[in-house]
Amino acid sequence: MQKHFNKEYIADNNINLNLFTPKESTCYFVIRAIEDGLKMINFPKDSVKITYTKFCFLTQGYSVVNENLIEINQCAPQIRFSPPGKIVSVTKISDDVEGFYCLFDHEFISRYAGEINLLKSLSFFELDAIPVLTLSIEQITFFKTLLQRINYLYNNDYEQNKAIIAPILYHF
Repeated sequence: MQKHFNKEYIADNNINLNLFTPKESTCYFVIRAIEDGLKMINFPKDSVKITYTKFCFLTQGYSVVNENLIEINQCAPQIRFSPPGKIVSVTKISDDVEGFYCLFDHEFISRYAGEINLLKSLSFFELDAIPVLTLSIEQITFFKTLLQRINYLYNNDYEQNKAIIAPILYHF
């Protein structure tokens, strides 16, 4: 078990970490409300090289992360994108933080949405990009509604809903 996880909290609450962390396989997808995972993680979180695409959407609070040794301050209402290959650490997170984080690999999109190179073509997935976007009120409403829907599909019969989730991400 990785050292940034709160082993005592996980054991006391009988939590299956496989539901929160990437597997060592392809075709991977996870979405969670940030506030649901906070008690499981010890902060600050040490650096780890990510092997998946990640985005973090804050609806409340703030976080401070380092991506490839560049400090990034993210606050609500912002969304941050991280491509595979970045070295990421979380140095600070506010007590009131809320929102969603999503992790997935390119195989998930290509297998269930039929598009292989879509994510690679987006500029904010370049390794040297600093991809934090501040959202308008309309965009906040859109993203929050969309991510709540994806989170619901993920938590309710994920195996059956993969083919619905991937096209939503594709058009995202």
